[in-house]
Amino acid sequence: DLDLKTVTDIVDIMNGSLKVTKSDTSGTHIKVYMPFESIQTQTDTTNNSSKYTPSNSDFIAPNARILIVDDTEMNIKVFSLLLKRTLIKIDSALSGHDALKLIEKKKYDLIFVDYMMPEMNGAQLYNTIKEKHPEVLKTTPIFVISANTSTDTREKLINMGFNGFLPKPIESSTLDFIIR
Repeated sequence: DLDLKTVTDIVDIMNGSLKVTKSDTSGTHIKVYMPFESIQTQTDTTNNSSKYTPSNSDFIAPNARILIVDDTEMNIKVFSLLLKRTLIKIDSALSGHDALKLIEKKKYDLIFVDYMMPEMNGAQLYNTIKEKHPEVLKTTPIFVISANTSTDTREKLINMGFNGFLPKPIESSTLDFIIR
């Protein structure tokens, strides 16, 4: 299930709009309006495939690679959808243990870590990276993601060493700012 804020962000990314109306007799109605423009594609005649060609106003980074660590698959899907237009290569892990395996194999330009995960939370993952892979902290910004947006929590996590804090639900404009 997606909350209204997340749906609004997705519709916004796709240059659409939505209208919410309430009725005493039939409940709440949500209408989504999406523009249906043709998408520019380039056809590769060697293998008959097409690929998306972003407009000049889109920010793209096809050579960048990020890691998203979150124990909820839907959060990873939404996060990935918010970044789809950037052409960034995205890896994901559903646990801190899985993230460590990926970090051992690949170099990332940016890592996003959910704070509240079972078994190994985001803070524990950060400390493990610091202990076992200190070179990662020298070259890769790590942002913590959390629905707990209290000032105390933010300060605690930033003081711990995270490069930044991304509140949930994730707003596309904030994510774009961090990525750029």
